[in-house]
Amino acid sequence: MKLSLKGKNLTYDQLPSNSNKLSFYYLENRFKRVKNIKNFNNDILVTLGLIANDKYTIAAELLSDENSMNSSGIDIVRFGKSISQFLERKTIKNESLLKQLDETLHFFEKNYPKIEVVEGFNRVKKSPIPFEAFREALANAIVHRDYSINSLIKISMYDNRVEIVSPGGLPEGLCDLRDYLSIPRNIIVAQIFFMLGIIEKFGTGIKRIRDAYKSHFLKPKFDIKENMIRVVLPNMLFDDSNMLPEIRIMNLIEMQLEIRRIDVEKKLNVNKSKAIELLKKLVDKNLITTKGNGRNQVYVIND
Repeated sequence: MKLSLKGKNLTYDQLPSNSNKLSFYYLENRFKRVKNIKNFNNDILVTLGLIANDKYTIAAELLSDENSMNSSGIDIVRFGKSISQFLERKTIKNESLLKQLDETLHFFEKNYPKIEVVEGFNRVKKSPIPFEAFREALANAIVHRDYSINSLIKISMYDNRVEIVSPGGLPEGLCDLRDYLSIPRNIIVAQIFFMLGIIEKFGTGIKRIRDAYKSHFLKPKFDIKENMIRVVLPNMLFDDSNMLPEIRIMNLIEMQLEIRRIDVEKKLNVNKSKAIELLKKLVDKNLITTKGNGRNQVYVIND
């Protein structure tokens, strides 16, 4: 499939769909609201790339109201205090990518409502996880994932973080996530999301996610594997100060994917020898392991 696409200079969503009867009410309403298009007809669908050579494209299937593609969907789990405790689960399938986006954003806002905090002499409402960072990470997962892989986007919601895992690693020949976001894997879907103002200029998504955390100690992380890309968004208001030091270190690694000794010193406000002692305990318990040596040494969760 990938060699075939490369030879034809096509992206996956430009291929013809097997469907011959699709409706686009959700897409039509969004275009009417955002772009003030009055007559959403077949000429518009051709212009958008949803019809080519008198056939619907896979992009049309993905953006249709029916969207029967098995690989298209979002599986969301809200965990409790442990990974074995499911508070709520929602699987969104057989809907337009636009509706999948909207429903997931609603689920996110329900689970991470704004919290009133004191800043100086004022009370202000703050989002535990920046909404704009989650929206950007979600939109990029929908636009850039590999739809030839029969797997859903997976979103795991914890007290201290959110993880978004999208199927498909970096396309062949790319070695940087910024390159990946600037060269869309699904060009038609990406262009429509861009036209509707859901994503901005290609390749700027990572910067916007990072900018949402620029004033915070914890930063978003991007984990790239052969068949998936994971984005971790920390909860900026999560307070684990009353937890055991070992648990706080494990929480930190889960959010940052890997940490250095100095990260423990800063987070727990301890000296070098205490940080080493705490990390050694976790290594001895086989909960974490080390990678690298000397200044390059980091600690990761032991798989």
